[in-house]
Amino acid sequence: MEEMGVKVVVKDCFACGERYFYHEASNRYSHAIGHFYFSDEFEKVSEPLEKGNEVLWRPYKETVTDMFHPHHVWAVKLIKERMEKESSARQHG
Repeated sequence: MEEMGVKVVVKDCFACGERYFYHEASNRYSHAIGHFYFSDEFEKVSEPLEKGNEVLWRPYKETVTDMFHPHHVWAVKLIKERMEKESSARQHG
């Protein structure tokens, strides 16, 4: 809701991933955890609640190339493969 102003119906938590790494800018070790959800059901209910954020819908190749955390790249690739497999099954089934 904060970034996009939409109500989302979550269909699936399809992956969880994490990464331990040294963050040079803050001179400390960090533990990034990601829970990744799938939805294809969105409803615009308001303007974004947080100012200063910009949501960008980007092409797949550009997105995975620019992501910082490897477990985010892994999750995007995983859901893309799942969606392609489901699409193929619908076309041939």
